[in-house]
Amino acid sequence: GDEDCHKITPIEGLLGRSGVKILLGMVAQVEEGQYYLEDPTAQIPISLTQTQLLTTGFITEQSIVLVEGELIDGTLLVHKIGHPIFEPRRNALDAIGLRETDIFGAIPTLGELAKLRAMEERHGCEGTFVILS
Repeated sequence: GDEDCHKITPIEGLLGRSGVKILLGMVAQVEEGQYYLEDPTAQIPISLTQTQLLTTGFITEQSIVLVEGELIDGTLLVHKIGHPIFEPRRNALDAIGLRETDIFGAIPTLGELAKLRAMEERHGCEGTFVILS
């Protein structure tokens, strides 16, 4: 039901709204000593002074994170932060209906997409990407 779902608010959607929100974004240090949360709509300074870490692992600059917090005096006071949960690629594509779609626009033709799908099936689709920054 809806009680099991959470709505992700874009950063630009924080302006003029009060209360605790959930956001998905990237941690960035735009100016020395001040971290920001960025998404495709905007960036906002964050305060991590009262933050509970929800997942294991490191959160570094350029990390993609889920954040629960509220906007206070132009700064997002982060209550909770963690990495998004992971799931098999196939499950994610099925959930959002993009099984036959090139979400990044990197494949020029449907023929190329079919070749990549065949390679994925042949070599396995449960691979792991490790991104170091």
